[in-house]
Amino acid sequence: MDKIMDIFQIKNKILFLFFTIVVSSCSKTIELKSKNKITIELGQTSVSALMIADGKSRLTFEYSIFDENNQPVKNITPVFYANNLKIDGLEFKTTKSGEYNIFAKINDIKSNVIKITARQSIEYEVVKLPVIVHVIGDLESYKSVSQRFYSVPFLKEKINLTNDILRNRVKGNLRDANECDTFIELYLEEKAPDGTTLPIAGIHKIDSPLGEKSGDEVLEIIKKNFWNPNKYVNFYIFDKLKGGAAGYAGFTQIGGNISSTPVNYIVMDKGIGPFPHEFGHYLNLNHPFSICSEPQIKDIPLYLPTPDSNKPTFYDRINCDGIRFTSFTPLDYGGYWQSYTYDQRKVMRNVIDNGVGIPTPKNIAKSGRISVGESNNIKYFGNNIIYCNGQH
Repeated sequence: MDKIMDIFQIKNKILFLFFTIVVSSCSKTIELKSKNKITIELGQTSVSALMIADGKSRLTFEYSIFDENNQPVKNITPVFYANNLKIDGLEFKTTKSGEYNIFAKINDIKSNVIKITARQSIEYEVVKLPVIVHVIGDLESYKSVSQRFYSVPFLKEKINLTNDILRNRVKGNLRDANECDTFIELYLEEKAPDGTTLPIAGIHKIDSPLGEKSGDEVLEIIKKNFWNPNKYVNFYIFDKLKGGAAGYAGFTQIGGNISSTPVNYIVMDKGIGPFPHEFGHYLNLNHPFSICSEPQIKDIPLYLPTPDSNKPTFYDRINCDGIRFTSFTPLDYGGYWQSYTYDQRKVMRNVIDNGVGIPTPKNIAKSGRISVGESNNIKYFGNNIIYCNGQH
């Protein structure tokens, strides 16, 4: 009798084991069938589909999974691919330029494809531009306005900040996939036009009373105190500009002759905050707002300043396609002011290579001393000027 019971128990165990295997197998089959009905939606966390193939630039992605009832599915992680090669998670970097198709897969289920372009990493020769800061009034007189405005350390601080942005040295947790080193730097020139050493490097004091200056008053002061643009970036600081502008600058002429082209300079009020912004204009960069098309700049989202989209926050914008993005360019009003982009650098380097009336090595080598008051350049003052309200 005991043997019969043992045989019966063994048969039950075998039957139970068989049943477990079958159920387990059925469960696996059901799971696979369920996955065959899911959909994967892949999205980008940045607006631009451009990046730099330097091994540091990165584009990040996000995904959602839905079942046949369009309900979210959790606890399933897809595998991600770039041109059929697996990539590590939701971040893509590369050192190889070219076109890439990014997609996600679960078994045989494939997401939508996101097309991106990785552009060749380029290095240029470093160009250093000499700056002369024409200060209206005496430096000491501004101490009553502010202990920081117009102090030499403050001016140097702004030049250093601009250099950090130009050389892509500003640190931050959020990064632009197209940020890059422009290989351009500024320095405060030590020599005056006659070759003598300036009392303070890069500072030229102009004897004129403080107070608000109109556009015509500013122009007259500049005409009398304009130094050879082939040798200096002329930067003028006034106590206050009439009309509320924080600063303005013009675009540098490409090609032509300096005696018949608009001369360029930078004008700012005593805040000096927007200097990286105005220097961008000096190198022919435009604002990224109020337009939805910019043929030369493809890697900065453009937006229209409306009550809903102009400033969702100090850093965020909504582009012309209705997509929220983070602003990094100094050419915006507000934002992180962290870097210039790959496409902006192309424009800037074209000015360095071909600009007229700008102190590049090519122009400095062939320049003589120019007295604007004795040339035809006077009539060109005020042309190609971009006025900025200084919201940064």
